[in-house]
Amino acid sequence: MQSFLILFVMLLSHLAHATHVIGGNIGYKLIKTNTYEISVDLFVDCWNGIPAALEEDKEIYVAYYDAVTDKLINYDLLKVNDINTISKIDYNCLEYVPNSCIRAYHFSYTKELNPGSNGIYVVFQRCCRNRTINNIIEPVGTGATYFVKIPATSDVKQNSSPRFKNLPPNFLCNNVPLTFDYSATDDDNDSLVYSLIIPYTFDVASSSTRPAPPGSPPYTNVIMKSPYSLSNVMNGYEKLKINSFTGLLTVTPAETGQFVIGVKVEEYRNGTKIGEMFQDYQLNVVECQFSVKANFDAKLSPCLTEVQFNNHSTGDNLIFSWNFGEINLSNDTSNLSEPMWDYSSHDVYEVQLIAKGPKNCTDTFYQTITLEKPDTIYSNFSIEPRLGCDSLTIFLQKNTLADTFQWNFGDGVIQPKNNPLTTYYYSKPGIYPITLQFSDPNTCQFYVPLKDSIIIIKPYQHQSRFNIDYKVDCESDGLVAITIDTISSPLFIWSFDNQATAINTSPASYTFTSAGDKSIQLITTDTSYCVINDTMNINFTIDPFLMTLEIVELYNVFTPNADVYNNLYCVNIDSMKCLDVRYTIYNRYGEIVFEGKSVNDCWDGNDVRTGLPSPDGEYYGLFLMRNPQNNQTLRRSNVITIIR
Repeated sequence: MQSFLILFVMLLSHLAHATHVIGGNIGYKLIKTNTYEISVDLFVDCWNGIPAALEEDKEIYVAYYDAVTDKLINYDLLKVNDINTISKIDYNCLEYVPNSCIRAYHFSYTKELNPGSNGIYVVFQRCCRNRTINNIIEPVGTGATYFVKIPATSDVKQNSSPRFKNLPPNFLCNNVPLTFDYSATDDDNDSLVYSLIIPYTFDVASSSTRPAPPGSPPYTNVIMKSPYSLSNVMNGYEKLKINSFTGLLTVTPAETGQFVIGVKVEEYRNGTKIGEMFQDYQLNVVECQFSVKANFDAKLSPCLTEVQFNNHSTGDNLIFSWNFGEINLSNDTSNLSEPMWDYSSHDVYEVQLIAKGPKNCTDTFYQTITLEKPDTIYSNFSIEPRLGCDSLTIFLQKNTLADTFQWNFGDGVIQPKNNPLTTYYYSKPGIYPITLQFSDPNTCQFYVPLKDSIIIIKPYQHQSRFNIDYKVDCESDGLVAITIDTISSPLFIWSFDNQATAINTSPASYTFTSAGDKSIQLITTDTSYCVINDTMNINFTIDPFLMTLEIVELYNVFTPNADVYNNLYCVNIDSMKCLDVRYTIYNRYGEIVFEGKSVNDCWDGNDVRTGLPSPDGEYYGLFLMRNPQNNQTLRRSNVITIIR
């Protein structure tokens, strides 16, 4: 409880000394390398401000922080250079000038700073703001933080910050348009971009009204009070906004009060942002009484070009000057109080009324009027989608004030009037013009039919055709030659035994590494709209090739007894048909009884020397085999038995 009371008393002390800050800014100008002229502007309320607080403002503390590490470099206590009382009024014909007093404290000094590779924040803080501010929470306890960043020399070799040219007026008149030049100048001729921001504050409760040194970055924004926000800084018939290129600030206030705004100006050099600075300022909105106030409305008649103007201007002994806004005419003027004007055509016109009273006090009021053409119609329809493939269902949405409408979908089918369709189906390809016709008993308006169209494309079928050629039987070598007949798509895939091995390119051949059942497939892969892809598949068989000698089989018995079974001894043709085979058969004495010179030579059991049958018994066979594809050779032997 004791600490709370101490904090409360400290806060009251702050408020008693400094509830007067209106706005401020801080900037810099490069004098020479690492030498800058620092400028600080502080604007205070000298009407409501406490004299002791105003006296304190003759001295300020400015701190310098590393822009990357946020560490304090040093700080200075500065004395004011100039004090000026601002009296800026942007309105004519006021009956009286509302009480307002703004005092400007200007501090300017030379400071040696080395931004290095990190840059430097230059910071000034002051508390507190006026307790009567409408658009922030607890304004009496809200401070103001003003800072600018000197960029690192590694990023920008030389730069000076922009400087705002003008201050807003001391007060704004409620319900009266204001246009104010909030632009800035820049010594480096950089491109400047303007925007509204939420001003910055600092932790007043744990600090002093003049922190020494001012606190370190980052800095927090003031808290806007509902319903106010960055997009609604103050209620207005025309919202407060600023032109990002010209810096022109415009607003037509809709309530009285005090409102804090922030305006930021960013610097761009060669398209790259190099810096920024800002100013926050308190706008005071009051009710103003004008000795002369121009105002009027216009009575428009449908379909007519004749307009009656009703004058609502206020003031004594007024003289009026009208300009009806016809650009191509010089005599579209009048000095009557409530004139009638017949316009040359239906169009948009800006009408001007100048009301002039005694002592040359004048006020000007503008209003834009629109004379709608008789053939103008604010009707339309939309269709989605507009492109189909083979067939299409479209979704319809119409917007018309006409009493009667009728669809024509371009397919020869007559639609009834006022048919509340939301979808329509087309079953065939083609180009279909769609028309929505309107009619209305209001003869003043001529409804022009609205037109659109859809396209339904006939599907395109891709073609993929090819032929193959390969060797068979003993000439088989696994090589398959490919001949392209047709590939209509630029996108395709070749698949060999279900493995994609070529994409968007066509091989002249493919070599399989094994024999057996094989397949080659060509698939088009075009993802274009309304395209049907094609697939061609060829299945075939590769005969055994590169036969290994290990599969050779040799028989070991036969019965040459003149019957119909097993009378000849032959080699196994199935396993040896593609081999060069020579073999010799010997009797038990080592004598040659038969010689075979190919797989087709068979022994009938007779002795080649005598031509007589060899006796039953065992014989010795010696076989020599060669693979002609790789010249691999093998010698084999076995025992052959004759049984009769």
